[in-house]
Amino acid sequence: MAKGAKGTILVVDDEPEVRGVTRGYIQAFGYHVIEAASGIEALEAYKSGDFGLIVSDVIMPGMSRIAMFQQLKIEYPNAKIIFFSGDPKNEKANIDALVSTGDAIFLEKPIDLPKLPDAIEAMYQR
Repeated sequence: MAKGAKGTILVVDDEPEVRGVTRGYIQAFGYHVIEAASGIEALEAYKSGDFGLIVSDVIMPGMSRIAMFQQLKIEYPNAKIIFFSGDPKNEKANIDALVSTGDAIFLEKPIDLPKLPDAIEAMYQR
């Protein structure tokens, strides 16, 4: 599949259905999408790709998305991410700290899909 004209986005979620819906919606707006089912997969994919942005669930088994993003920022200081979660209370302090850097946006699940393109564009402009 050819890369999207607008860039490539890495979608990270442990639920295949959520990844699929998110991928389809983002692709409809002209982006190329690569999927990862875990933080470890995401780190590996990010190292081998040219991603403008990551769209990721916060709470998943294994490596947390917060830990994934912190590791990415060490190796790739310009990495940007849109986090989403259905239960943000457990990660609120970490999410707030990352969002305050300007390199992350938080959206609550269920994602209001019509808001996603605006969030993506906002992150690409940063």
